[in-house]
Amino acid sequence: MINIKVEGSQSESNSNILRRFSRRVRNAGIVEKAKSLKERKRPPSDTQKKQEKLRRLRRLEEVDKMIKLGKLPDRRRRS
Repeated sequence: MINIKVEGSQSESNSNILRRFSRRVRNAGIVEKAKSLKERKRPPSDTQKKQEKLRRLRRLEEVDKMIKLGKLPDRRRRS
């Protein structure tokens, strides 16, 4: 991260110093970078991918079974 330092003169008001600091922070893009790091989503691990695929396959088998039993209408594509 970038450190931003703003020094004011004796005659400069606190609001002016704060305004200059805020402008430098905004122009440096520090806030946007921090937000993007905060909301970063980790890529799924191999184990997570495998579990998700198994979950999908179990659901597909369950739907096929329900269709064969006549409890669900057959909406699969016929090719």
